[in-house]
Amino acid sequence: SDLRAQSITPDRIVHLWNVTDEQDFEVLQARGFLSLITLAHALGENRIIGALQLDVVSNGMYVARADDVVSAAKGTSIGAYRTIPQEYPNITVRSIDIGSTGAGASDADDLPGLLFEEITSGSTDTVIAYRGGERLVQVYESLLLGEVPAGTDRLRRGGTYLITGGLGSVGLTLAGMLTQRY
Repeated sequence: SDLRAQSITPDRIVHLWNVTDEQDFEVLQARGFLSLITLAHALGENRIIGALQLDVVSNGMYVARADDVVSAAKGTSIGAYRTIPQEYPNITVRSIDIGSTGAGASDADDLPGLLFEEITSGSTDTVIAYRGGERLVQVYESLLLGEVPAGTDRLRRGGTYLITGGLGSVGLTLAGMLTQRY
């Protein structure tokens, strides 16, 4: 609201509160997940509707290499950065992980330079990890699954199954299929 009062509208925010050695779950939630949700809510309340880039920098968020150590408490921030663009379509969120051991840890020689280049690059990659000076990007590949052989169902006739998530169309469709087949 102070920025709005000065007629200043941000078009980029760099969130660095997930770069920490902190281990306390409550502190990590406040600095990570809750601060991101609060920030998005404040942007919405203040009617920041122009395109805005939110870069969330962390350490210990992703296992990008076999020896990476991650923080489960920091992982809740993933839910925030995946949800924010759905609730606020003008906000684009990228996650940039810089290492897994120690605040700001990375074996890259010029971590501040790498971060500056990444943040100002205009890249559309949404999940980036830097390891050993190498830029790694999360990708998804399609996998063709074969037919399930007859008699290999894990579901059983007359079984009891719990469907969570309310009464949305997917849940009702699944419940209908279970009722008809099993």
